[in-house]
Amino acid sequence: TSSRFELAVCMVILLNALTLGAQTDYMAKHQSHDVPEHFAYAETVLCVVFVIELILRVIVFRWRFFTKVGWQWNLFDCVVVGIQVIEQILA
Repeated sequence: TSSRFELAVCMVILLNALTLGAQTDYMAKHQSHDVPEHFAYAETVLCVVFVIELILRVIVFRWRFFTKVGWQWNLFDCVVVGIQVIEQILA
């Protein structure tokens, strides 16, 4: 993968972490279990971005995605993105 692609993915991961932190802070301050609409929208958009990123990496590497050096991280990414997709479906 290109270094630009990796940098873009890192920036999206950072944005996701900041969004989750802001959402947690908001919900703690407001003693609420309901996720505000703007946070729910951000979660959905970021989930779609992570799914696209994962699909692109599988397309580029094909089966090597699951066998190349560091395949464990790729499997971890699949699990994390899969859990996020399930959470979005159930929300």
